[in-house]
Amino acid sequence: MTIDGCWADGHHNDIECTITGPPDYPIMAGVEMEFTFARFLFAGPPEKLPTPPEIPPGQELGHCDDWHDWVVRRTDMYVIWPTVLMEMDTGIIDVLKVDDIELTPIRRYEAPEEWTDIECQFGAGLNPGYWISADTRNNEVTVSDQDGEFSGMAMPPASITLQEGQSQNAAISFISHSGMLYEGTLSVTAEVNGVEDIAAFGSQEMPIRWVGRDGTETDLSGDTYTWDVKEKEWKENFRPIPGLQ
Repeated sequence: MTIDGCWADGHHNDIECTITGPPDYPIMAGVEMEFTFARFLFAGPPEKLPTPPEIPPGQELGHCDDWHDWVVRRTDMYVIWPTVLMEMDTGIIDVLKVDDIELTPIRRYEAPEEWTDIECQFGAGLNPGYWISADTRNNEVTVSDQDGEFSGMAMPPASITLQEGQSQNAAISFISHSGMLYEGTLSVTAEVNGVEDIAAFGSQEMPIRWVGRDGTETDLSGDTYTWDVKEKEWKENFRPIPGLQ
């Protein structure tokens, strides 16, 4: 019999379970990171598109978050507009300081001749307190604040500091050679109450993947494939309307 993903045969036997956990998103004291944009390149033709995770009834409007988990585990998908949301929180007596960010390419490829632009509908927009640009072409990282008090400051020496009980987020945009496919890692160095810690997003064994963009406005007007939740199939230039699928 099966119970919540577990399987048992007979009586008084050991129970075996298959549990699929979340991806290896980094979590350390005060800092969490995840990809935010719901547009991906599949390194293959449309007829070979994989089946996305099952979407529970009533959760159609939030399934893009599940797709972030799914895509980050696949070796044949790359984020087209690579942006990582970094959420920062402090405890009642904590002081958090983020003072260094490194985006490190491990491998770089030419895009395959056949590829497919796929899109997850119903993705939420971003309204971060800080915009951070990580440029792999010159190893430069700059930070700007949403209020316009400062713009394009090099990090380091610039840093983001949160005092006791504060919360804030930052969008980290990847800048690389346009059109190339990348595998790499993102690391954030932070101090919590003066003690340094590093959160690493991606590794040699499980890198994060993205499509290079040079910082100019990305053209997102081309044909895309979107998953039809009701029909359970990929459709070209499909624009579902919430509640009418």
